[in-house]
Amino acid sequence: MTNGWIKLHRALKDKAIWKCSTPEQKSILITLLMMANHEPKEWEWKGKKFMCNPGQMITSLESIKEEAGKGISIQGIRTSLQRFQNLEFLTNESTKTGRLVTIINWESYQSNKKNQQSNQQRPNKELTTNKNDKNVRNKYIVEKNLHLTTKIIEYLNNKIGSQYRPDTFETQKHINGRLAEGYKFTDFKKVVDLKVAQWKGDSKMKKFLRPNTLFNQSKFESYLNEPYEECQEESQYVELH
Repeated sequence: MTNGWIKLHRALKDKAIWKCSTPEQKSILITLLMMANHEPKEWEWKGKKFMCNPGQMITSLESIKEEAGKGISIQGIRTSLQRFQNLEFLTNESTKTGRLVTIINWESYQSNKKNQQSNQQRPNKELTTNKNDKNVRNKYIVEKNLHLTTKIIEYLNNKIGSQYRPDTFETQKHINGRLAEGYKFTDFKKVVDLKVAQWKGDSKMKKFLRPNTLFNQSKFESYLNEPYEECQEESQYVELH
């Protein structure tokens, strides 16, 4: 049993990683903080000796599930890891010999006051470089999400003969929200295929074949987990690259 404690800053409650996370994701977030090493530890990874630093852990989806306790699913853990990585909270690399999870800025969050002051006194040049790097990453994410949003809406329009636009606020909000949770284009495609097969021939339900219904947070995952056999029709849509 591991002794000790971690710091949980009140500022966390105002960040997207907390405010926009589900209860399951919040539980996984805190579990990862508790599982991370607080001091260097030697492990074997990728068949070689590896020094696991503070804020890192070599683990597995099953181990995280066991540590998180009742009510946590493997799919929920996989989705959370991808979402936390998209939000630049951690990095996550999986191999046959284990999954390396690294909490970004662990030292800033968990170090003592002396170390925090030392971090704050770094040269302005380094801080500016870090800010510029973050701006580049953010621009890349925005452009990537816009490309995927366009791709998803084109697929939906092709399936039902509609003319929905990818640049509306509501559409971007719903799709970007699901992308931040770790869902891929194939997940959106599956939901579209399934609901088109179920609703397109139903005059009462056809009106719900729209982005706000298909991709909203409260319904998307439940649609994705529905049986898929009935809509395995061959698609004539050519994916964009």
